[in-house]
Formats: sequence, structure tokens, C-alpha cells
Amino acid sequence: MLQMPVLSAHDKKAECPLSLAPQGDGLYAIHAATVTDKSSRRVSALARGYAKLCDMDVGPSESNVTISFPCKTDHHALLGLLMYRAQNIRATMQEQEVSKGRGVLSAPTNQD
Repeated sequence: MLQMPVLSAHDKKAECPLSLAPQGDGLYAIHAATVTDKSSRRVSALARGYAKLCDMDVGPSESNVTISFPCKTDHHALLGLLMYRAQNIRATMQEQEVSKGRGVLSAPTNQD
């Protein structure tokens, strides 16, 4: 039986866990376990991280921040897998830039 991935992780800067709550149709609400100025900033940072990584739409709601996929489809496994990367988006983007500068390895027969 397939299980839904964990959509929660402790955020050191927020000093509490951040979690995603699926709302259906590709919409997710991001919550902090404790509401402080730090955790509110980290919730917004997590939303921006997902927006960059997954090309998602970000929007505010009454008590939290929401992210949504334009395709209106749920992608729990993807969000669970990328949560750590979305929390550390600056490092992730720097890593991608460094890897772009490296050459691609190919077999000697494929080199021209």
C-alpha cells in the first residue's frame, strides 16, 4: 500500500516544524507549529523556495501562505522530496549554477 510522504520538517531558523497541508486540486497551505516573526518569515521563504523549484504559484490566505501547481494536480511525493531543498533555496540555486559550469561527461566514442 502506498503511503503519503511526510510533508513536515523541522526548520532550524524558525525553531519549529513547518508543514504542508494538502487542500486538493494542487493547492497546499504551509503552517508553522508555533507562530512567531521568525516562523512567519520562514513559511514565506519556504513558499518562495517551492515557487522557484517547482514553478508554483504563491498566495496568502487568512492564517498562512498557500502554494499551488498551475496544473491543479496534487504532487505530495514531489513536495515531500523537495522540502529540504526548498528550505535552503539559496544553497540549492548556487549548487545548480556551479553544476552548469561543469562539463558533461560522455564516452570517448561520443566526443567530437
